[in-house]
Amino acid sequence: MFYLMQDVHRNAQIRGNYIATDCAGRRHTWSEFKDRLFRFAGGLRSLGVQDKDGVAILALNSDRYFEYYFGVPWASACTVPLNVRWSVHENAYSIKNAGAKVLVVDDAFAPMIPALKEKDVPIDHVIYIGDKDTPGGMVNYEYLIVNNDPIDDAYRSNDDLADIFYIGGTKGFLKGVMLTHTNL
Repeated sequence: MFYLMQDVHRNAQIRGNYIATDCAGRRHTWSEFKDRLFRFAGGLRSLGVQDKDGVAILALNSDRYFEYYFGVPWASACTVPLNVRWSVHENAYSIKNAGAKVLVVDDAFAPMIPALKEKDVPIDHVIYIGDKDTPGGMVNYEYLIVNNDPIDDAYRSNDDLADIFYIGGTKGFLKGVMLTHTNL
């Protein structure tokens, strides 16, 4: 059985006090990282994310992106990483096609939200993982972490859907590639 979260559990168990992430002055041990995943997953559930729902992200690499990548399957949902080089039209198509109702953005991409809404992207919630003040109408990521109870790991594995990656198709149009935990 392949289980994406087994590394998180194992590292928290044997390296709990060792640093897992160090980014922009934020440092978290493996135990803290695991707790943050529990709470982020709880926050996603509080926003209405259900089993197998897509949670999209449009952000640059960071510790919070890393937490997203493990926290989404913890909540029994699937990640939908968007391409930071794409146009509003391409990202809007991917969000709609994946059926993602939640979008995670950072400082670099928060300004794209009004343009996505003009494209009638059906986003129920936008989670802000940036370092500036949270823009109006968005949910602050750290607020989700602090104000939600941790939930148990969904233990998704093997043939459960883990990610939907969008790539340029052979005919020049985007295609969603669905990957399972085993594929990863």
